Amino acid sequence: MFSPETIEAALFTLIETATANLGFKRVTRRAEMFSQTGPENQDAIFLVPDGAVIDQQQAYGVMRYRLQYMIVGRVHLSDDRAVVPQTRLNALWAAVDAATRPLPPGSKQTLGGLVNHAWIEGQVLFMGLPDRQQLEIAIPVTVETGI
Repeated sequence: MFSPETIEAALFTLIETATANLGFKRVTRRAEMFSQTGPENQDAIFLVPDGAVIDQQQAYGVMRYRLQYMIVGRVHLSDDRAVVPQTRLNALWAAVDAATRPLPPGSKQTLGGLVNHAWIEGQVLFMGLPDRQQLEIAIPVTVETGI
């Protein structure tokens, strides 16, 4: 049975586990605007739902759901010019990439058997608000259920 809540919770657990050693202060499913995430709450990772595509391969057939998420990492820019903020966001990107590419190569990330596959798909974006001293990465992840 299709359960978006169960799938999202499993994806969140995967991301939380994959990024545990990166030293982010917060990892949450509750998205926040730049203005809501002050330096005291950063560096942070958010799992944000980003829609879904639903189809059937044949009439009255099994439904296939392609759930889309954004994994958003946000870091506070240091006044220390020697600190490169992209380093933290690149580490997040690498951790998400590794978590969605299980071993052996070519195998699927099934979130513990809940889905057919979960993977990074689309354009990874870097965005910044220098006036708020924040830099952000958005990593698109697709999760496919069904056939």
